[in-house]
Amino acid sequence: MNKKERARKYYASLMLQSADDVDEFATVLGLSNKMEKITKNDLAKKLRHSSTASSRGITKSDFLNVQLMALLKHQGFDFGTAKFDENMMLTRISGPKKKVFGFKVKESDEELAVSETITSLFGMDAEQKEEIIDICRLTQI
Repeated sequence: MNKKERARKYYASLMLQSADDVDEFATVLGLSNKMEKITKNDLAKKLRHSSTASSRGITKSDFLNVQLMALLKHQGFDFGTAKFDENMMLTRISGPKKKVFGFKVKESDEELAVSETITSLFGMDAEQKEEIIDICRLTQI
C-alpha cells in the first residue's frame, strides 16, 4: 500500500471517530455554522482513491485536525453544538459534564507589530503574553 492510500485509510478511520455524521464533520472543518457544500466536496475529494484525477492529498494539518477532533469527542465534546462567529472563531461548544466553552474575542483595531515573529512572541514576559492572549481567550461559558 502506498503512502497516499495509507493516509486515506487513516483519515477515514479518524473521521468516523470524530463526528456523528458528515454534515457535523464538514461544519466543524469549514469553521462555519452552516455546512457549506464546498467543504463537503473538498472532504469527498480527500477520500477518493489517489489514482483518480479529482483526488486531493491529505495534509499534515488535516491529520492534526481530525486527530484532535477524535480526541476531543472521546473526552466528551459535542461537535453538533459547535457555533462559529463571522471570523471563524469557535464561540460555543458543549464539553464534558455539560460544560460549555468558547473563545471570547476582544474587538480591537490594534494590529500586531509588523516585526512580530514567533521567537518574539514566545520571548515575551507573562504580562505581554496576556495582552495578546486576551485577543481571543478560551473561556468556560
